[in-house]
Amino acid sequence: MSAPKVIKYHWILLIKLVERKLMQPLNSSSILTKIFTKVLLYAAVFAAAYYAAFIDASDGKILVGNSVENYQEGLLVLMAILSGYAAWRIPALRVVMVCLAGLAAASFFRELNNQLEAIFHKGFWIIPVVLVLIPTVIYAARNFKTLLRQVDSILDSFAFGVYFTGFLVLHVFSRLFGANDIWKLAMKENFIRDVARTAEETTELLGYSIMFLGTIELYRYGVSKLSSKLD
Repeated sequence: MSAPKVIKYHWILLIKLVERKLMQPLNSSSILTKIFTKVLLYAAVFAAAYYAAFIDASDGKILVGNSVENYQEGLLVLMAILSGYAAWRIPALRVVMVCLAGLAAASFFRELNNQLEAIFHKGFWIIPVVLVLIPTVIYAARNFKTLLRQVDSILDSFAFGVYFTGFLVLHVFSRLFGANDIWKLAMKENFIRDVARTAEETTELLGYSIMFLGTIELYRYGVSKLSSKLD
């Protein structure tokens, strides 16, 4: 058989295989299970954030030592652990996940500022934050090109979109939404600072919750799409 005929034969075979794959019936039960599982997971995380704020409002503990802060700290611990595990499990995302683990760990110590200052002294929380951030930044700088390649590999993924949305909710929207200005306009002479504080803390928790879900999605994406790929 001549070379053109061999090439033509293989193209026909490939097309038939693709057509056969596309014509296979979808397993609707497995798709519905995936949808239900994702909806259940997201709803549970968001509902927990609401109830943490509700408990604090009921107990009058909006400022410190409350359920919202405890939930934030718990999410950050889980994010740090999952990101560290993903860094070990998925070589193609190792640098990214190490950086995310460092960010979660540093944020955890930042959220513990009141507890650390009560045990040690004012501003003590800066020490563990710096001790986490410095090696993380050094690692990112030494692997900067690899970091860029890995970020590029997830940039257009749903997982990255979820994580980045949570990051912006945490660091942009929660700060704006919790500012006094909007609540002074809404409540006028009846302004209550605790209302603004509740809004800020709750939307901050929402941001952490979305970032936690984004970390899960990044791990799932890495395992399904990149686990066999060596960077």
